[in-house]
Amino acid sequence: MIKYIIYTQKNCIYCAEAKSLLDEAGEVYEERELDTAEKVRRFKNAGHKTVPQIFLHIGGFHELEDYFFGEEISFKPDIKLVDKPELPKIGAISGDKKVISFAEKRAIVKGRKLLDKLEKKDDE
Repeated sequence: MIKYIIYTQKNCIYCAEAKSLLDEAGEVYEERELDTAEKVRRFKNAGHKTVPQIFLHIGGFHELEDYFFGEEISFKPDIKLVDKPELPKIGAISGDKKVISFAEKRAIVKGRKLLDKLEKKDDE
């Protein structure tokens, strides 16, 4: 199972924000609170200076393979009938500023990657 491991401390604003972002994105995470002097010492000895520290735990070989390549698609849609979704214009340069959630951004990016993958297969 893919999950994030997040090292935190009490009263850390960035730790709370990071956990909130993971929750909003619907991601699974395990919190490891640095609540003793021994835990903090080991954390610092590992080379870390600040919290939160966030790591992605994927698992073994098969989980890594699934993470990189995902499930194979068993159908071949007509790519010419499918439009690529456009990311909304964000920022002062475009003049338009639309706020979208992390989950919406992620869905758009995943959709684009899937369409690109299908187009490459179609070209082969």
